[in-house]
Amino acid sequence: MDPASFLTELKRRKVYRVAVAYAIVAWLLIQAASILFPTFEAPPWVMKVFVSAVILGFPVALILAWAFELTPEGIRRSEEVAPRESKAPKAGRKWTAIIVAAAVLAAALLAFQFTRTRSSATAELPKQSARAAGMDKSVAVLPFENLSSDKENSFFAQGIQDEIITTLSKISGLRVISRTSTAHYESAPQNLLEIARQLRVSNVLEGSVQKVGDRVHINVQLIQADNDAHLWAQSYNRELTDIFGVEAEVAKSIADSLQATLSPQEKARVEAKPTTNADAYVLYLRARDYQTRPDNLLQDFRSARKLYDQAIKLDPNFALAHARLSAVMSTIYHWFEPTQEVKQTARREADESLRLQPDLGEGHLALGLYFYYEEGNYEEALHELNLAAKTLPNDGDVGLYIAAVQRRQGDLTQAIAAYQKAEAIDPRNSITLYDAAQTATGQMPSKEWIASWRSRPIRSTSKYNAPTWSFSGKAALRRSKQFWKASRQISIPTGSSPSVAGMWLSWIVIRMRPNAL
Repeated sequence: MDPASFLTELKRRKVYRVAVAYAIVAWLLIQAASILFPTFEAPPWVMKVFVSAVILGFPVALILAWAFELTPEGIRRSEEVAPRESKAPKAGRKWTAIIVAAAVLAAALLAFQFTRTRSSATAELPKQSARAAGMDKSVAVLPFENLSSDKENSFFAQGIQDEIITTLSKISGLRVISRTSTAHYESAPQNLLEIARQLRVSNVLEGSVQKVGDRVHINVQLIQADNDAHLWAQSYNRELTDIFGVEAEVAKSIADSLQATLSPQEKARVEAKPTTNADAYVLYLRARDYQTRPDNLLQDFRSARKLYDQAIKLDPNFALAHARLSAVMSTIYHWFEPTQEVKQTARREADESLRLQPDLGEGHLALGLYFYYEEGNYEEALHELNLAAKTLPNDGDVGLYIAAVQRRQGDLTQAIAAYQKAEAIDPRNSITLYDAAQTATGQMPSKEWIASWRSRPIRSTSKYNAPTWSFSGKAALRRSKQFWKASRQISIPTGSSPSVAGMWLSWIVIRMRPNAL
């Protein structure tokens, strides 16, 4: 069939009319669905399926229009109908009128919707700007519930929570509470508003993780604590090899929900995958579980070292694992085994992490820790820690080490400011409170600072704090009986850790005899 005859046949079989009519009716149906589906709280996938069905129906309608024809006797196959037997031109004109009327209706609806949307957007813009300016972009990620049948997979749920916190900590537009503070709470607690008050945040992220073989199911929901409003929620079903994408998606979705803008550099860091080896990643999460345990036991750090080594053997380019291993070795060197082998390993792993990924914040943190613990080179340590702070603005450990180094340098004013900043993102870290209390013995804090710290009902999570307090407390009390009498007159908050009690004793000493310590 030549093109001219084909086009004539399309016109005779009214394929053109069917195409135009279908397009108009389909558009009207989609517009109606976009209004009705949200009204009945239909899930997003329903709209996607509906639109897909409408689109797939278009070629079906054209094929039917070509294959069949409407005649005065009814619907018949087109091959069986002679041109003169087609339905009368009068009926054709009726169909044309109906199509034109539908087109006019669609155009009117489109114009109305465009005008309403534009006016609504103009009216809503100042409100959105005001909300964006006043929105508190603070969030705490509570421990994720482990829904796996194998309860030994609890480390995996904790690890996913920890990595989401780490990913969020790279976004400077947010204030993210460190895992050390959120670890005090349970998954999906009932007293959400009280927890938000204790952590001084407006938003809380809850979640659950279920790992079955190489499949992972993750549910997360972002809740505004003061009114229990769900700002965002999502479920993910992924292969273990694609779990890194979930962490990046969650971080970006939270930033969007809280109207925090990511710089191009932050976006690249958030989306970067630490490894492509799923087995190495699981070993890494196990190691992190041992590394971050609150008791700070040597056997835990040794277990973390072993697991990091295994992860690196599976993926030698796993820069984050190299950095974490270096930090573990520096901790072992400083507190337990100051041997040359441990020291060399700490430096080698820190250098390797930065060779693989020069802008890795955890790599700069590891190198800064090495200079601090092993070398006692405070200037280089502070330089590396400041580099880490640029890429990890919400990492409580970075702030804690910066304050500690500044205290070693004798810069107490800067150290106390750094402790306050660290405490803002890690308010239930007893080590931060204890070190800040010790620093406060060298400089008289302001009344506002004292009042804010007095309201911190923090419980100790480290076993070595109690004997440290016992030693320093007894030594201070021996200085004078009047210090003891004064201490009895001060009401230490109920439930306070020995660290907080030590801070108050130090404050008493300074108040009564500034040069006593």
